[in-house]
Amino acid sequence: MSISQTYYIDGSSLETSTGVYLNSQMTVPAQDGYYSNGSVSRRQLGGILLAVQTCPSCLTECGFSIEVEPPPQISLININVLNNVGPIIIKFDPYFFPSGILVEYDGVYYNKLSSPTYGLLAGSPSNKETYIGQAVTSCTLPITPSSEDLPVYKYLNGSFVDTGSIETVSITPFQVVTTAVSPGLCVMVIPKPNPTPSSLSIRVINPCPSTSYILSAECPASIPEFVGTIRFDSPLDPLFCGEVGLNNYYFVSVNSSATVGLYDWVFSDPNAQVPLADGWYKIVPYPAPNDTIEVLNGIVVTVTDSSFYCA
Repeated sequence: MSISQTYYIDGSSLETSTGVYLNSQMTVPAQDGYYSNGSVSRRQLGGILLAVQTCPSCLTECGFSIEVEPPPQISLININVLNNVGPIIIKFDPYFFPSGILVEYDGVYYNKLSSPTYGLLAGSPSNKETYIGQAVTSCTLPITPSSEDLPVYKYLNGSFVDTGSIETVSITPFQVVTTAVSPGLCVMVIPKPNPTPSSLSIRVINPCPSTSYILSAECPASIPEFVGTIRFDSPLDPLFCGEVGLNNYYFVSVNSSATVGLYDWVFSDPNAQVPLADGWYKIVPYPAPNDTIEVLNGIVVTVTDSSFYCA
């Protein structure tokens, strides 16, 4: 049973504190147990707060979509992705000023997206935010000076709530993959081969003085499949024109098409764990002129007609 009463903490928020106390002088530790501010909970043991835990009731249900115009801030969205099995599709479109995105699921970080206009957009390293959006002179990234203090907000019950925390953000040139025009609604694919864990965390950083973005997270679900040949180094291989070593492959559409297209994600398994290896594939059966694809970094980078290579 939960009990509401006044406690005192030695930090600016429950997330940043090291202990909970019964008096304002912080000389009398509160009893061991779990403490929550409605956003996170932490267990106190021996007068010391342990790691932050997300409150189950504070998770946003998958299948959500938001369009926001936040001030410069760090936005944290914790998603309930259920016990279903199948890829989780994240869509993100900072349609003017650049924003950074990083997703964490089951201890793995994801920051690679595919744009319907530019294809792969991925910063480095893989455990840091990738900043995408239109390159604009009024907010040039990396930021100058090299770091910026931003307030941290959490998405709760349909709105962003100030956690009271401030975080220093540093952006390197390797994280920035801005484009001449808006990259459009970019797609990130998170593999989910097991029922658990059932929560996923999205982190969006808005370093610019004005920004807008669309963000959505679909529930885990099966993805469409197609039949293709084995991989070839080149469509000029003499075996390419035959239906050699047919396999079932899977794709996530980036341009909202029912068939495999340019800049789609492609995988060798239904849970999107294994991207297709770099190379050329002939899709069978598939009507010309789009029966040949080239794959690079798990994304279709060329769609063409096999008749160019097959007499």
